[in-house]
Amino acid sequence: MASSRANPHITRLVPEQVVAGSQLIIVGYGFSFGSDPQVFFDAVPATVFPFRADRGAVLVDVPVSLTAGNYMVTVVNTDSGVTSEPACVDIGAGPYTPVCTLFGTVTDSGGAVADALVLAEFNGDFVRGALTEMNGDYSIGLDASGIYDLGFRPPAGTNYIDADYTVACGVTQDHLFVDGWQLTGQIVDDTFDMEPVAELLMVASEIGGGLYSSFTVTDGDGFFTLNVPSGDFVLVLVSPEDT
Repeated sequence: MASSRANPHITRLVPEQVVAGSQLIIVGYGFSFGSDPQVFFDAVPATVFPFRADRGAVLVDVPVSLTAGNYMVTVVNTDSGVTSEPACVDIGAGPYTPVCTLFGTVTDSGGAVADALVLAEFNGDFVRGALTEMNGDYSIGLDASGIYDLGFRPPAGTNYIDADYTVACGVTQDHLFVDGWQLTGQIVDDTFDMEPVAELLMVASEIGGGLYSSFTVTDGDGFFTLNVPSGDFVLVLVSPEDT
């Protein structure tokens, strides 16, 4: 199974339907988004939070200027100049109007943590996210009250492990990142040339009844990085054809 870098494409938009002013996670396989990606809805640029661009995922603000209708989304890797194939997204009537807020501060043993990603989900569906500021603070405006799953994802280049909480909208939720272990490697196929395998979903699940799990996707050269806490884990590999 060879790398698919010759055909960069967007494979998933989360959620599938959005409104102007809301947010969208764009996932691509076989395509590095680069260090400073640009995203366009037709010709309209969007604000981009490249929280895991090296793994083929970006979080974007849907431009508030968009009216209801279908738009073609493209991602431009400004490092290489490569543009993804377009993907269609349905923009509903807006705008997105927050009615309550989740907020808090993210730290580690040395103080504030900037550029950590905080994701809010409702009933398993992504709603909105934010990056922490230089002082570690974050704020997420949500369009409905209720109980949310709040996920904290570490900045790139750290060994911190993911963490998740269940919180009510309007409540302060702080988080202290702790160091874990970093699993790295490269996946290749069993041919003579040992071609790298891109687009491979890697899931690390704790053995022995533990609840912790983490996942990533191999890049265009088959490399992956996973942060996990101390413990015993099994690695499960899932190819794109099996998802």
